[in-house]
Amino acid sequence: MCVAPARDHKTVAVCFAPTPPFVLVDVPGGETSVAEGIYGYDVELWEYLVDAMVSHQAVQNVTFDRQLCSWREMLNRTASDSEAVIGLGGITITGQRAESRDFTHPYFHSGVEIMLPARETVPDFGLVFQPFTPSLWISVVVIIGISGVCFWALEHTYQPEAFPLSLIRGVNEGTWFAWSIVSETKEHDLIGMPARLYSIGFTWFAVALVAAYTASLTATIAAEQLDSQTGTTLSVLHNIAVATVIDTTAETFVLERVRASRLLIYATVDEALQALTDGLAKALVYDAAVLEYLINNDARARYARLLGNLQTSERFALAVSRGVRGLAAALNLAILDALDAGVVVQLNNKYFGKAYLDSGLVERLTVERLDFNALAGSYVIMAGAMAVAILSYLGLRVLKFCC
Repeated sequence: MCVAPARDHKTVAVCFAPTPPFVLVDVPGGETSVAEGIYGYDVELWEYLVDAMVSHQAVQNVTFDRQLCSWREMLNRTASDSEAVIGLGGITITGQRAESRDFTHPYFHSGVEIMLPARETVPDFGLVFQPFTPSLWISVVVIIGISGVCFWALEHTYQPEAFPLSLIRGVNEGTWFAWSIVSETKEHDLIGMPARLYSIGFTWFAVALVAAYTASLTATIAAEQLDSQTGTTLSVLHNIAVATVIDTTAETFVLERVRASRLLIYATVDEALQALTDGLAKALVYDAAVLEYLINNDARARYARLLGNLQTSERFALAVSRGVRGLAAALNLAILDALDAGVVVQLNNKYFGKAYLDSGLVERLTVERLDFNALAGSYVIMAGAMAVAILSYLGLRVLKFCC
C-alpha cells in the first residue's frame, strides 16, 4: 500500500521473513522475489498499521515496497544505516540487535521452547515398583516375614491346625496370614489375645502401607501420562543432536545454556523441523508460539510435543533501520492503536487459538518416591503392639503355670 508521491517522496522496503504463522508464503515454484503470496499474522498486522498511519496522516509521501526476504537478509538490511527498511517476521527485541537498529513498541510475548519427537509407547514393567524406594520395599518384605513368625509363635498353641507346630509349615501359614491382612484375603481368624494384640498394630501398618502405595502409584501413573520426559530442566537436551535456526535468540540460548553433542543450525524453522522429522535431530529449539502453531498445522509435527515451559521471556516487535527513524513514532502510535482496538487479540485467537493463549504452559508434575521414613509412624505402632503382645503372651504363660 502506498500514498501519493510528492517532492520529498521516499520508498521504504518492508522485509517479510518467513516465520510461521507470522509470515507465511504461498508462492508457486518457490519464488522468493515477489510478495504477492505473503500472508500471516505480521502481514495482517502490517496492513492494519499502514491504514492507521494513513488515517493519522503520518506517512505522507512514503511508499512501502513489500519484499520477501530471508531471515538473515532481513536482519542485515535493518541493521544498515544507509537503507530504509522495516523488518517483520516474529522478531525478538534483544539488546544486541537494538545496538544497530530500532524496535517499535512490542505487540506479542513469547519465549524459547523445546520440541521433542513423538514418544514411543514402550511398556514400563518397573512402573508398579516406582512408588517406593528399594529400602522401603525391603522393609515391607522383612516386616511381613517377621510378622509371620510372630503370628505363628503367638497363635499355634490356640490353633494348632491353622498354625502347625512345625516351624516351616507354621511360619509359612503365619506369613500367609500376615499377607492376607495386607491384601484383605484373610481366611483364618485369631483366637489368642497376644496374637490379636499384635494384629492391631500390624493391621494399622497394613492400612497405611496400602493407602500410601495406592496414592503414590496413582500420582506416578498420572505423571507418566502427562509426559515422563518433560520438565523444567534442560537435561533432555544434554548430549543429543539439537536443531535450531541461525541468527535467532533460540540459537543464542542453545549455545549459552545447552550442552548438546551436536548443534544443527538451519536457515529456516521449516528446515529444522524436517531435520527433527528425519531423525537427524532429537530436539528442536525455537520460539514457543511458532512451535505450537507447527504442531497444530504441520503434519510433520503433529505427533511431536513441547517441553512444557518457556525457557526465556521475549517480546516481538517490528525492526526499523536507522534510515527510517522518522517513522518510528508513527509505527508506535499505530501499534498502540492496534492493541487498543483489539486487533492483536483477534490475530492471537485466529493464528494460535483462544484455548492455547488462555491455558498457559503446564509444568511437569513430579512425584517423589516414598522412602523408609514415610511409614515410620506405623513402625512405632506395630513395635508397640508387638511388645504388648509378647508381654501378654508371657503373662498368660505365667498365669497358666501358676494356676
